[in-house]
Amino acid sequence: MNAHHEWRLVAPSYAMPGGRSPRGTAPIFQKYDTSDLVNLFLKDPRTAGEGPAQKFTVEDRVHVVRRPPQRGKLKFFNLEYAPTETRKLFLDTHKRFYLVVCELHCDVFGFPNASREGVCEAGFVIRRHDWIFPRLDIFNEFRDLRRESTASIHGLHAEAVRRQGRHVVQRWVPAPGEDGVGNWRETAGDPASLDETVYTLQPLIPDPREKGHPAAGRTIYFGLVPTANTNIDSLGRPQLDDESIYEVRCFVRRHKEGCPKKPTRGDCKGPLVWSTPTERYQIAAPFDLVGTSYRTINVKMPDLRALKAQAAVPKIGLRAPVRFLLPPMSGPAVGAPSLPIPGAPKLEGGICFRNIPLTTIVAMFAYNILKPIVVRIFQLYYLEPLEFCLPGAAVELGIPPVPAVPLPPKPPLVKIDPENPDSDQLGLDDLETELARNAAPLDAVDSLEELKSALTEMEPVAE
Repeated sequence: MNAHHEWRLVAPSYAMPGGRSPRGTAPIFQKYDTSDLVNLFLKDPRTAGEGPAQKFTVEDRVHVVRRPPQRGKLKFFNLEYAPTETRKLFLDTHKRFYLVVCELHCDVFGFPNASREGVCEAGFVIRRHDWIFPRLDIFNEFRDLRRESTASIHGLHAEAVRRQGRHVVQRWVPAPGEDGVGNWRETAGDPASLDETVYTLQPLIPDPREKGHPAAGRTIYFGLVPTANTNIDSLGRPQLDDESIYEVRCFVRRHKEGCPKKPTRGDCKGPLVWSTPTERYQIAAPFDLVGTSYRTINVKMPDLRALKAQAAVPKIGLRAPVRFLLPPMSGPAVGAPSLPIPGAPKLEGGICFRNIPLTTIVAMFAYNILKPIVVRIFQLYYLEPLEFCLPGAAVELGIPPVPAVPLPPKPPLVKIDPENPDSDQLGLDDLETELARNAAPLDAVDSLEELKSALTEMEPVAE
């Protein structure tokens, strides 16, 4: 059903609660925890409970770091992680993958699906929201506000206007003749032609043998949403970063009547039909704590007894497969580490052979030595409770570990700086002083880990 009717690109019908019409909606994102998401989507495009796509949770919202509204109380964790209305898309390295899905309809009574035969091209583009200010100091002030504000993009727009800022929507335009280089350019409205990077939308064609498939009789398109690439602008900045706000616009090109179809994009120069923007989103940082927890990484330490037995008959070179090549005058003088011959000549440059087990042991040893120092210098105590070790038997056989020594009673928490009653940060020395004065002696706490565990359970004293 195509002739002389306006088209609309909207959310897929299967995603509409209660079977209501998708008229007036925008394309949607769907989340998967496997790189085989396309095959899962083709089999069943619905979300959890009905299909394989995962539901979005509060963890899929951008959070901002800010100080809690209550001040004047002593807190060890003196920052809060507040959710915003902006969607967060995790990276491929976080084991999260996303599709954008839309459905094509004729804008007439009953809102029927348009025929796929009338479409000669389908794709989507990524747009970026930005704000332009007359002075650098105003821009810096607005940037700091964004980092701690839970306001929606409309609220940010109002704040920008108050600061004489101008909100712009930008498209990514590749630089001619330069591979992987482009720039964000301001755009307005629905362009009639495309000069920006286009990502392909594929039709969802269900298996005709599958009775009751959600896409049966529907004109649905989907595409893989990129969350990272190697593109940069003319100043070397990445196209996609973890601070900008993005949105997706889907489009189809209506085939021009009387023009033969070709396999190339935009073969007939027919009119473009644009969707409304998807929900705005930001991309998670590579070291996002939630994102990195989605992909478990196992590193097994070497078995020292087995290594000792294997090394009884050394084979120089074969047991040390890691080779460090040192060009002349590019490193310290090296000898022959596998042949400790007294008086051996020193070489300017050369090859050093290293075995993987010893390198791993040294790395773990260096980590255990340096971690307490780095934690103390940069005050990273809040990350310590996230790390723990379990006995091997407990992990493999499910045997409960030996119960830990009970911690001393919780001490009352008092303000330690009479000159600054609103202080909400503690140094480790101050905390130890308060524990010694108000609770059991410090020698009752067997380790720094137990001390920090006790501190995290402290509650502010009632005022």
